[in-house]
Amino acid sequence: MATDDLMTRLLDILGEDGPPPIEVLHELTRPGPVPQPLTIAQVAGLLGITAHTLRYYERAGLVTVARDPGGHRAYDAAAVRRLAFLC
Repeated sequence: MATDDLMTRLLDILGEDGPPPIEVLHELTRPGPVPQPLTIAQVAGLLGITAHTLRYYERAGLVTVARDPGGHRAYDAAAVRRLAFLC
């Protein structure tokens, strides 16, 4: 079974309140580097969760997030994929 079919079936089972839309998951699974890291606000909006929840996941050790030179969280594709899985 193709990955697209499997993901579509999984999202159908989970319903509309489930994980992010299939387009987001497709974008996150493309190989190669992400042009620029995402901010905590961008990731929260993308996944439909709060920034507080993202910080909790980091404190709990469920995801590792790099920091930019200013000390702000910089989410790469791997971190966002892991968060999508957790959600």
